[in-house]
Amino acid sequence: MIKISVSFNKKIPGEQQYSSLCFHTAMERELSDRMSGSDIQAEIHRSYQLLERTVETEITNYKERPQAASQVSRAPAMSAAQVPMQSSIPSPGAGSITQKQVSLICSLGSQLKLSQHELCSEALRHYGVNSYHEFDKKQGSAFIDLLQERKQST
Repeated sequence: MIKISVSFNKKIPGEQQYSSLCFHTAMERELSDRMSGSDIQAEIHRSYQLLERTVETEITNYKERPQAASQVSRAPAMSAAQVPMQSSIPSPGAGSITQKQVSLICSLGSQLKLSQHELCSEALRHYGVNSYHEFDKKQGSAFIDLLQERKQST
């Protein structure tokens, strides 16, 4: 059995100056070890194209949401296959995590080769929430510090 991991990450300009939104998805697949090199390469290519289309669809859906402009500090929409998200995301102004913090967490996660699922598992383990999107600003800052320390130690 051959295991492949494929991910796609795209940042787009945010709604505030000097901000950006991070859209990321990843998948792992097991392939038969009887496959030829060109068949494996074709499966990786198909998987990558699927992830790219998924992210582009999520970006389009996010931009089309009427409340998107008023909720900049909320996380971008993600499909259920990416990250299990609770329906109640803290409202802006209630000390919820900022989009800048979310973008930095996405960036650090990518640099550490952590999937969105792994980042959310870390959020659950350290802070008891299902996703880092549920953090308040203080938790977001502490989580960023944790990831930066991990990055420096590698």
